[in-house]
Amino acid sequence: GAQPFFYSKSVLNASTADIWRAMRKTDYFKQLGEKFGKQEFFASAWNPESEARLNRNTDGEKATGYVGMVYGNYYLHIDYVRDGFHYSEKMLMMEHPEDNTTEFFFASGPYPKDFEKRKSDLNRWIEAVKKASEAD
Repeated sequence: GAQPFFYSKSVLNASTADIWRAMRKTDYFKQLGEKFGKQEFFASAWNPESEARLNRNTDGEKATGYVGMVYGNYYLHIDYVRDGFHYSEKMLMMEHPEDNTTEFFFASGPYPKDFEKRKSDLNRWIEAVKKASEAD
């Protein structure tokens, strides 16, 4: 049957550089850096020219992904296979410089168990990013 997915769309009163600065301080970005051996990239200052290709292959998990600019928008996409099950994470930031806002999309899943807890954790993460990026 269908498995639940998390999906969030927000409009932040911040630039993509402000959002990146807020995200790089989060546990989520620190964990991505450690998991893929890209700590410097996920902790670095905003650079729209930067990109990272992600690859991980361990006994219990295979993952591939990309973080960078796609058609002028900042994009993150990671596909995981954990113990035979597919899971993905996607993030898109579409900046509107004329009013200094950015549409921020995040989707992940499926979550065959613990969906409500994961949903709550992700909502808290997005709110923390929003608050920190809009503070300046």
